[in-house]
Amino acid sequence: VQGFQTTKPPSSDFDDSNDDFEHYYFMLAPEDGPGVSSMAIQQSMLLGHTMLEDGDGSRSVQLSFIDSISQINQQRVQFEDADQNDRLWEFHRNDEFDEDWDSVASAMGQRFIDEPLGVMPVYSESGFDREEASRNDIILSTNFLEVGIDVGEIKIITQHRTPWDLSSFLQRAGRAARKPGMDSHIAVYLSSLTGDANMFYRADRFL
Repeated sequence: VQGFQTTKPPSSDFDDSNDDFEHYYFMLAPEDGPGVSSMAIQQSMLLGHTMLEDGDGSRSVQLSFIDSISQINQQRVQFEDADQNDRLWEFHRNDEFDEDWDSVASAMGQRFIDEPLGVMPVYSESGFDREEASRNDIILSTNFLEVGIDVGEIKIITQHRTPWDLSSFLQRAGRAARKPGMDSHIAVYLSSLTGDANMFYRADRFL
């Protein structure tokens, strides 16, 4: 597919004692496009609707790291407007506009979530309610949820823009798929600015 490139670590880096995989997706917003925030909202909607519900109906969580409280609140409002009010995911089904998110869910062995997703912002200043978090599909957080706090069965981690440092990013990525045999998916949304673009074009070195 045009615009996509795949890579994988050398065979020496694989742990044969495990049967699960970490999947990383590095996405770069085009300079003449709507921007990284719009890309993040659409891609999070895609991942949320197609990869959070197993065939038996059990749901996992998407934990999205954004290092700015104001951006967390902004993305929550924009996501809820797109997903709950406008229900834009309905236009990506059954080959509408040459896209079929149902097929994506099926190819990944998941059920398509045919209803708006629950979104919850979490940062240290707002406090934290574990029961409320368990009722939501997508959690937007600062580094407050980087370690230690249980928010349910996390399958997907997303990172908005370049992380502050590599060790922090690895800690965040490690929050996903703690259960043996469960694949994790880590999506990184990058802008066309120099720092973000450097991470995008050097993603193979990071892996």
